[in-house]
Amino acid sequence: MVNNLIFVPLLVCFPGGGGGNWLSSLIYRLEHNNTENFNILVNNFHNEKKSASVITRHCPYTPITEYQYLKKIIFTGLCSFNIYVNVVYKRNKYYCNLPIGAQENFDIQSNDFLFNEAMGKILYPVDTIDLNFDLLFDNTDQFIQDLYNILDQVQITYTKNDQLILNSIQQYKKSCPNPMDIFEDYDNIVWLGWAVACVHELGIKDSSGKCDFVYQHTKWTRLLLKKELLPHKDAISEFTLKRMRKF
Repeated sequence: MVNNLIFVPLLVCFPGGGGGNWLSSLIYRLEHNNTENFNILVNNFHNEKKSASVITRHCPYTPITEYQYLKKIIFTGLCSFNIYVNVVYKRNKYYCNLPIGAQENFDIQSNDFLFNEAMGKILYPVDTIDLNFDLLFDNTDQFIQDLYNILDQVQITYTKNDQLILNSIQQYKKSCPNPMDIFEDYDNIVWLGWAVACVHELGIKDSSGKCDFVYQHTKWTRLLLKKELLPHKDAISEFTLKRMRKF
């Protein structure tokens, strides 16, 4: 029943790795005028204090049955490669530490995980972005103004503090891995997972011309996958550069 729903002013939908927990923590700090630095132990913000005025969800299409809210916003950007690298390195660092020669075949679970994470970021809806993740790199002044406008629309009580937000943005960016560290590195399992998603999205077939990469990539050795992908490296790089912000 509607009367049993918990009311919160703001629903924030964001892709995993896209800063939603950081944003909720930032709003909490604005509500309490808390200028202390974040205490980041594992380069993410999951354990930071969150705003009680905000709920966060990854999928923007999932029905919300336990909450009633005034406004739903999409917090994401076009730099899906950055967000993919964030979620892998921040939440699953062990995938990035695999020695290249440690195992003959891909671990199917990790390979599927990387492909699925990459596709989730590439396909995340960007038609109606309410708060643009890209502005954290491109135009922080505009990000601050857009955030203020959203908080005002849902009548959250807070203190405007541009410097607090700027400091918080810098802390957040320092917590993010540099995507250039793995860009075009075909010996890196994280890049290979992204590259498979790229060729799948571009409709590129394997060297036989018959199979989509997505149906073969868990069966190939890492070296064979690298060999299959390298002929398409220019297309993969072009696709990626449109979806990346360099540090």
